Amino acid sequence: TADEARKTAPRASLPAAPLSDQRPKDKRAAVLDAALVLFAERGFHGTAVPVIARRARVAAGTVYRYFDSKERIVNALYQQHKQRLAQRILSQVDQSD
Repeated sequence: TADEARKTAPRASLPAAPLSDQRPKDKRAAVLDAALVLFAERGFHGTAVPVIARRARVAAGTVYRYFDSKERIVNALYQQHKQRLAQRILSQVDQSD
């Protein structure tokens, strides 16, 4: 049956986690960093939350503690990088005055 085939089918390997065996101190930042790398490698739809969690070295529940969904992770990444870009632009404007 389909259930038996699913149980015996080999699982796709998850991406390697960071070299450090220590849990991250800033788990939210670790989730965002892992998600950014995985979204770039696999695309949004090709990246599951448990894969993000494993790459970030946190439990999947920890991801959901900080973010309600993958969409929220993408939104947080967008906001973070938009803010960094704005700061860089403003610092260049300030230097040119």
